[in-house]
Amino acid sequence: MQRKDTLHSFDLGLQEAGVDNELVEDLGTKLDIDPWFFASYIYQAWRNTKTQSTQNCTIPSRERKQNFLALHYHRTLSFGTLDAQYVQLRRRSHHERKVFVIPAMSGERVGLAQHCCSILLVERPNQSWVCIILTDPEMDHQYTPGRNFGRLPVKIPSTPFLGGCEAFQTSNEREYDLKGQSGATKRGMLEDLVQYWTVSAPSMFDPCNPTLRAMAYYPLKIVAAEWVNYIAVMAFSLKAYELSMKPSSNLSDELIKLNFNLRNLQTWRRRVLSTQGKLRQAVRFIYRRQAVNGASENWDALWEDYQFIIAEIDNHGQRLEAMIPVVTSAVQLVESRRSLIATTNVSRLTVLALIFIPLTYVASIFSMSEQFGPGGSKFWVYFTVSVPITAIVVGIANPPKWVAEFVARRAVKDA
Repeated sequence: MQRKDTLHSFDLGLQEAGVDNELVEDLGTKLDIDPWFFASYIYQAWRNTKTQSTQNCTIPSRERKQNFLALHYHRTLSFGTLDAQYVQLRRRSHHERKVFVIPAMSGERVGLAQHCCSILLVERPNQSWVCIILTDPEMDHQYTPGRNFGRLPVKIPSTPFLGGCEAFQTSNEREYDLKGQSGATKRGMLEDLVQYWTVSAPSMFDPCNPTLRAMAYYPLKIVAAEWVNYIAVMAFSLKAYELSMKPSSNLSDELIKLNFNLRNLQTWRRRVLSTQGKLRQAVRFIYRRQAVNGASENWDALWEDYQFIIAEIDNHGQRLEAMIPVVTSAVQLVESRRSLIATTNVSRLTVLALIFIPLTYVASIFSMSEQFGPGGSKFWVYFTVSVPITAIVVGIANPPKWVAEFVARRAVKDA
């Protein structure tokens, strides 16, 4: 891709490829690249006790010395009416990327696909420079099973959630987009960067003296737009959990639903903590580059965008976390209702036992003679004896209210 300005012309190479050992060794040796740059792009999708991703073990003091920026974010996808058993998927890409499919909202299942974009600027002798941008490929329909899954369909169709993220286009860029190019919001990071750099370089970009801030401007803008859709998913999830609190006549189904919601809310709490870490890392970069390279109107606007995104995610995260005690209380109420129903059923069984035990006892006594059995000449004697005994037993076990009050008054009087 070539871009020509009034004073300068420059070539910017963007390539989407897998980062293998040979590429890392070749580029790392020739350009003296910090291995942390490649490690920040090739990270583990799932945490474990043996290894840790660079994102979780990078502290601000180390970030100050880095000549690169690693942006971790989520792209939101719509999977339609995907089967409920599919929760965790893996993308068939060069590097492991997890796709977490959240429960259905209004009959639609939305996925959160892990993405990464790493930007490196290397200044070389003779006033030359090299910029390397590592991006994930465009979303396709190819996935592999995640944890605890067997076989998957050959293809799982997906589309960008809400039609994709909002594009930050000027009038010239929209004119370029109409010339046969597809919408920037539905493509991968690489295609978006090619479009934006082809149309217009960032206002802060100087080809003779480039800065990491200028090279990271467009990726930061694209990632910010992706986070806006992420916030929309949080809002829809919160609404779905609130609507699911409606009582149900089937206590077992309601308890299963509440426990399911509780597990998913706890997952959101962990996810929000991870999201806050990703955003704060980007905000620290914006703040440091503003102090080093000076103020800029576009950079100040980008700072405001990320501050807004952090505030919105914090707000929605707090509201989702506030739902946890509500759901827990609802679970306890359902358990109490089940206990009351069980107690009532036991009481009914007790009454039945109080009725049939005396009848069975009397029947066992009169069974010694055939004349007291059914069809015998003295069969009526069985009812004459058993019915009063049954009434006495039931009366003692569950006395009428006036009898209980009389006994209580006598006990108080005698005391």
